[in-house]
Amino acid sequence: LIGVIQVLNKKEGEFQKIDEHIIEILSSYIAAALRDTLAIKNLQQRGIDPDLLDGISSVNKHIFNEYLIIHETIKEIEPPAIDTIKTRMKDVLQLLEKINFLFDDHYIEHKEEIKAKDILESFRSFIIENKGDKHIIYNDKINISSQLKLFADLDLINKAVLEILINSIESIIEEGEIKIWMHNHVIIPNNIAQDYLIDEIISEYNTLSEENHAGFMNFVTSRKPLLQDDLNKIIGSMKEFIAIEIFDSGLEIKNDIKDKIFHPFFSTKNRFGLGLAVTKSALNKMGGMIEGPIVSKEGKSIRVLIPLQN
Repeated sequence: LIGVIQVLNKKEGEFQKIDEHIIEILSSYIAAALRDTLAIKNLQQRGIDPDLLDGISSVNKHIFNEYLIIHETIKEIEPPAIDTIKTRMKDVLQLLEKINFLFDDHYIEHKEEIKAKDILESFRSFIIENKGDKHIIYNDKINISSQLKLFADLDLINKAVLEILINSIESIIEEGEIKIWMHNHVIIPNNIAQDYLIDEIISEYNTLSEENHAGFMNFVTSRKPLLQDDLNKIIGSMKEFIAIEIFDSGLEIKNDIKDKIFHPFFSTKNRFGLGLAVTKSALNKMGGMIEGPIVSKEGKSIRVLIPLQN
């Protein structure tokens, strides 16, 4: 049908190679559009969030626009054209990789023992490579008990934290500061913390800045004598994490969007809004949590919580 329309619309001359080229592009685009329309209709019938469907549609349009540009550029195989193709293909593949990761319910973790210093060094290198001409002061510190070891999927940690760092770098206009702090973090249900009057002790422990401080239970008993049965109840209810806290002095996040920034396809930058959604997905896959953004006069911070194994 497209071919017939193209021939009928020819004002002069015969059907040429360029006409075949146009048909190839249009038919690919229309076939994919029909396929995705049916897929989206199926998702709608399953009750998927309409905002999510809009996001999927916008990504689909972007990918096919890139395809059209790449397809046209291929006809000019010269060094500048090749560089353009490589850049656009890289961007499209990264986009597809993020979408695949977000909706992959069968991810298998690859846990290994990880050293905190190595993680922070990779974050430092990432900031240096991506800050461009901005003057960014970077600091980090580690306050982790020497009794504890971190067993986790390094790829998931990087996916979670690097997306936050990208946002931190972008939020700094010309100059600013980024700080990363790794420390022990404990979560205990409110009812148990209140029953044993240890709320303030938990808060103090989670913000302790001493290096290699004692484990949580030693910390609690040094401040409040408890019976062994009470200690057992607290131990049975608590969850231990390594917190990676990322602070930046960049632009603030408005209150009305704080709860939306980790939603897929939500963005204030005319983009697809997949970065922080990847952060949340990575943490969900490892059984972790995310807290924040926590806003102060100096800037804002996001806390990534990675489950800890003794």
